[in-house]
Amino acid sequence: KHPDNKEWHTFGELCFNSDVVTLEHMKPMRFEEFGNVKGKMLYLEVHKAPFFDDKGNLLGTVGSGRDITRQKELENQIKRSKETFEQLLNTTIEGLFVFDINKRCILANEMASRITGYSAEELIGMHAVYDIIHPDAYDLVTKKMEVDTVEPYEMALKHKNGSKIPVL
Repeated sequence: KHPDNKEWHTFGELCFNSDVVTLEHMKPMRFEEFGNVKGKMLYLEVHKAPFFDDKGNLLGTVGSGRDITRQKELENQIKRSKETFEQLLNTTIEGLFVFDINKRCILANEMASRITGYSAEELIGMHAVYDIIHPDAYDLVTKKMEVDTVEPYEMALKHKNGSKIPVL
């Protein structure tokens, strides 16, 4: 401790005592610790383990820390972006499907479920052409998929009950 310098802190002063937790469990452990140090919030990934002398007597703990502040900031940005995306996805009145390179559905919103009669969970993994597109629209859709176009066109989806659903 440095009582003469109020800007100097250790994480032990700001966080729970990971040494005590490590010694309670008597095994190597991993912790995420954070604190405000010199006016900046820092996140550390801390690894601690019991430390013994050559006769097996417990001396205390040994540890190392790695600054993961930037990683935590990026994780928070991704989380906020995901929440925003999900709000947009589920509040639009359009049925939205997202397909991977193999034309398998990897995401579908609530409106896509309402249109097709399948739950979003059921739509995940379905093939765009063979499972979701109505057979009458196979040729048209496969031709459109070969051309890099964003022009809207009329086609038909297949409802869970087998009926044809015209869509733009």
